[in-house]
Amino acid sequence: MRKQILHELKRLEKFEKIALNSIIVDDLNEVEMKFIIEKIFEASDMIVRLHKVLKELEDE
Repeated sequence: MRKQILHELKRLEKFEKIALNSIIVDDLNEVEMKFIIEKIFEASDMIVRLHKVLKELEDE
């Protein structure tokens, strides 16, 4: 379980970096930018949740 959570955390963090970079580098219209920002927030929320679950598993 811990290994799967760590794998998902790495995947989400990589997505976050790529998405943030695309906002900076790519010439996006307003709709595209809003969509990417929304997905970044969703990924950030999931990262926080997974860190909490990981901490709970380590405390057991």
